[in-house]
Amino acid sequence: MTTLPKDWRIVDFESCIEGDSTPSKIKIKRSDYKEKGKFPIIDQGQEFIAGYSDEISKVFPKEGDSVIFGDHTRIVKFVNFPFCVGADGTKIIRVRKNILIPKFFYYQLRWIPIENAGYSRHYRFLKRKKIIVPPLDYQERIVRILEKADALLVKRKQANLLTNKLLQAVFVQMFRDPKTHDFNVPMKKLKEVSTLITKGESPLWKGDRYQSSGVPIIRIKNIKDFRIVLDDADYITETVHSRMKRSQLHPDDVVISIAGTLGRCAIVTADVCPANMNQDQALVRLRKDLVNPTYVVHALSTDYVREQIENIKRGATRLHLNLKQVGDLRIPLPRLDLQERFVSIVEGINSLRGNQGISTKEIAKLQDSLMSKAFKGKLVTKAYPEKEVTEQKNSSLADFMNIGA
Repeated sequence: MTTLPKDWRIVDFESCIEGDSTPSKIKIKRSDYKEKGKFPIIDQGQEFIAGYSDEISKVFPKEGDSVIFGDHTRIVKFVNFPFCVGADGTKIIRVRKNILIPKFFYYQLRWIPIENAGYSRHYRFLKRKKIIVPPLDYQERIVRILEKADALLVKRKQANLLTNKLLQAVFVQMFRDPKTHDFNVPMKKLKEVSTLITKGESPLWKGDRYQSSGVPIIRIKNIKDFRIVLDDADYITETVHSRMKRSQLHPDDVVISIAGTLGRCAIVTADVCPANMNQDQALVRLRKDLVNPTYVVHALSTDYVREQIENIKRGATRLHLNLKQVGDLRIPLPRLDLQERFVSIVEGINSLRGNQGISTKEIAKLQDSLMSKAFKGKLVTKAYPEKEVTEQKNSSLADFMNIGA
């Protein structure tokens, strides 16, 4: 049984919100996202801002703070500026401000465990949860502390971005003419240096379901910093994996996103396999006598390739790359020994990135610890003398989590 301060309450989720409905007419299809525009588009995806729009009629009509919940992704966002609503699955939650401070509610949703039902709807689980409601002044104090932890994570992400820019600068220095800015090495189409280019597939098409363990199925959210990251991955059974032969990944394959965020790519490492990829990815299996897979991943991330993808997007009716377009992407192709020299520099920078990753995890652990204490009434206690802390009925942690209810 968990004890909570005397003035705290535990209430049903739906009793502390104004609503969660969004007019369907203002939702923007992913194919209509722009790279630049007046109004940011917020959706359920991993990126905080998914794109932009210039249509003022599509701006969410209510002012003030909003909490965004990804119905498919379980991602939670806090928005305090005018925005447009992107795609299906984006739930906008407005809280009753006489009960909850919106940002306190946002942090609490990040802390509450939500069952993973794969690419299914998750808001139904959220509606069954209980919400902890301290006095408003206490909520304000908690928010101020958690915002400081968030600021640390932002600084760490900025450092990670600088590391990526360093790699791009090295690439330009090695393979571009400093005067003309043209590549001083031959250009080759991706299909000329590969033995296979194919598309992923979804187990849902055949009536299968995602699992909490088993063989990972790689989606765009799992591609980070040129690597496959299995945090928050979805899984399929060995039986489904054996049926999905087309999308099976091998070590040193290159995976490229062909829907949504186009062109995000990563190299497949042995520790990830066995694995499959979903229909939003293309698999490229390379000729190792011509190219180093790590080099290719970085070549695909250059401005030169991004410009090619932008040109494809301008003439497209929807935000998608087909396999022919993937195969026709041109990359600079230096001699193999020069590629390997660049890869050795990548490995050195990756060592730095590894240290940054450890730092990021330490900050995330600190934030998790702070949130755990905050929602158990142990983060800011001086305002509440020990004699006022009493055991409350129906306030056990298990009741609050309400998992599977």
